[in-house]
Amino acid sequence: LTYNLVSSDNSSFGMNTPAYFCMDDGITETVVNPILVYPVPMRDQLILTNPTAEPLSFTLNGLSGQLLAQGLIPAGSSSTLLTDTWAAGIYTLRTQCGTSIHTTTLCK
Repeated sequence: LTYNLVSSDNSSFGMNTPAYFCMDDGITETVVNPILVYPVPMRDQLILTNPTAEPLSFTLNGLSGQLLAQGLIPAGSSSTLLTDTWAAGIYTLRTQCGTSIHTTTLCK
């Protein structure tokens, strides 16, 4: 790849104004979070469904980072978490299926 930077503001020493160039590795693949989570927002329970053909591990943390739940959901199965004693607020669900890791923000 070859890139040329040009400017309309030039002098005998080159560009008078700074030139900027930015390149990242771009999006090569879009992966959708495979887990199904409901109801949203949660109330007394939270149901996590794994529709994939692989087991899915999860951790669920409160906003301050405390671990509230973790587990492994077999392929094609569901797990129900009782959330009736949890305070209203924001929670973070981290899932891993194979090499794919996703983080989802939930509220109660």
